[in-house]
Amino acid sequence: MQVLSLALLGLALLGLAVALASAKPLRGMCRDSQLVFPEGERISAPRPHEYINVEDLPTTFSWANVSGVNYLTRSRNQHIPEYCGSCVAFATTSSLNDRMAILRRKAWPEINLAPQVLLNCNAGVSCEGGNAGPVFEHIHRNGVPDETCQNYEARDGECTAMGICETCDPNKGCSPITNYTLYYVAEFGNLVGVDQMKAEIYARGPIVAGIDATDKLEAYTHGIFSEEKILPVPNHEISIVGWGVEDGTEYWVVRNSWGTYFGEEGFFRINMHENNLAINSQPAFAVPAFHKNVSAMEPYINLGAEITAELEARAAGRLFMHRTVDMPAFTSHQFAEGSLFDPATKGKAVRHNVKSSHVVSPLPHTYLTPEDLPETYDPRNINGMDYTTANRNQHIPQYCGSCWAHGTTSALADRIKLLRKGAFPDIQPSVQVLVNCVTANETHGCEGGDPTAAHNWIYENGIPDETCTNYLAKDEVCNAANTCKTCSPETGTCTAISDPPKLHIAEYGQVAGEHNMMAEIYARGPIAGTIAVPPALETWNGQGIFNDTTGDVSLDHEIEIAGWGVENNVPYWIIRNSWGTYWADTNWFYLIRGTNNLGVEANCDWAVWDGKMPYVNELPVPQA
Repeated sequence: MQVLSLALLGLALLGLAVALASAKPLRGMCRDSQLVFPEGERISAPRPHEYINVEDLPTTFSWANVSGVNYLTRSRNQHIPEYCGSCVAFATTSSLNDRMAILRRKAWPEINLAPQVLLNCNAGVSCEGGNAGPVFEHIHRNGVPDETCQNYEARDGECTAMGICETCDPNKGCSPITNYTLYYVAEFGNLVGVDQMKAEIYARGPIVAGIDATDKLEAYTHGIFSEEKILPVPNHEISIVGWGVEDGTEYWVVRNSWGTYFGEEGFFRINMHENNLAINSQPAFAVPAFHKNVSAMEPYINLGAEITAELEARAAGRLFMHRTVDMPAFTSHQFAEGSLFDPATKGKAVRHNVKSSHVVSPLPHTYLTPEDLPETYDPRNINGMDYTTANRNQHIPQYCGSCWAHGTTSALADRIKLLRKGAFPDIQPSVQVLVNCVTANETHGCEGGDPTAAHNWIYENGIPDETCTNYLAKDEVCNAANTCKTCSPETGTCTAISDPPKLHIAEYGQVAGEHNMMAEIYARGPIAGTIAVPPALETWNGQGIFNDTTGDVSLDHEIEIAGWGVENNVPYWIIRNSWGTYWADTNWFYLIRGTNNLGVEANCDWAVWDGKMPYVNELPVPQA
């Protein structure tokens, strides 16, 4: 009778815990309490724990630092611009983004899948919560595009053609894009126990897992988290990117989706074996695929070991060969005339010859001669690795003429990544904060602006990263909440983050002329430049070198000039745009160099990061 009573008490406590978890508003109960695969797991190759001896795994390992190289993609915030319980969408896509970066050895371009498409299509997740199993099933069947097709809006949208991939025009409104790239999942399943989790992370990349997000976890700032709780029930989804040990305590390295102002640069560390809020109870994985109906990754893959060996060989100057990846070519897409943007309403980089600068160090063209510069320079491929940051699309979810803010922040982000040699983490300055706040030199947000004014504003105020204020493609009031905020699941209200992390620049200025531009780029990184946009460029397919023959030099569009090259004796600039990866060569194009084509060599801007990381609590990254 006593045994029966204890059993009934246990069942009652379990039921109470589930009921409380279901009713609990903290973080919006953004994850179902039980992981499910409605159509069953999809396993077609040996799983890492079946061929890797866990005793052979390193004591510490993190995909943020494999022999000094960071394979993790950018951090995110599910709770802006309004509260949305979309943790499952972010955990699953972040895990897949990281796995694709690992599988492709950080080759260009960085791929960031669109959580908003999963919300729009109710693909196992909504703003009211979700489940990783159905998400992986949806991606396996239907695929998902990258985020330049659909920016995150923190809302449940509609699963229409425009809800999957769109572009917007100031006169014609928004319309669907049909020629875009989809990414898939080949395999998915669950994991049981720490050994299986470690083997999967090491061999194929980050995994997802549920956790009981408590008040104490929400208040986490740094260190190895531990909390004793009776019958913890997962209500939040995260991804696990590695593990470590400190003072004899093993811990998981966990990526969250609450912004970089949370915890240690948006991450947290948690006790691996006990008092860890059920993080080991329901982990899962998915294997990305670059084509539909791919059955499996190559069997017996062990990316952790392979990449470590490759990097060690490279450091020692030895040749090595790594596995090839069957994936789509990141090249051009052709559009019909006028299908993207109205040439009469391009928008808009405003140049009023109101110059502003703060120069404190020698300019590169004063100490680098043309002979000092290489024939080609491309930060997308330096020793096989990509040192550029994420691609963007200024024209969604509605049209916004914010090229002036995109060109400047992309160039600055790439400069920071180059200066830090690609170390964790990538930092993406907030475009939206510039749209909201910059007013100098007749800058008017989505109606156009001045890149010099953008740099001046950053110099005077600092700028937060994208997880403080994500891109909305609309003008908002410049205040504390629209600079950095979080939104509450309990009330739905959004509040400013006090003293948010901001990055600063030490100097900024202008540069013009082919040699001066090349010297600036080679010494300190990409620059922002202003060009004309004739109709032929808007519909450019990305193949070959663009050469305008109309003589158009009406400067009205801002881009990033990242490098240069020569093809068949024709010199060209390597340029990043902000029109989405479905435009031209994955949002990039090549422009004839040395003739001031489109006015590209007349007005350029640069800024130099001050070298100080903006985050109060940095993530200690164990090196594999």
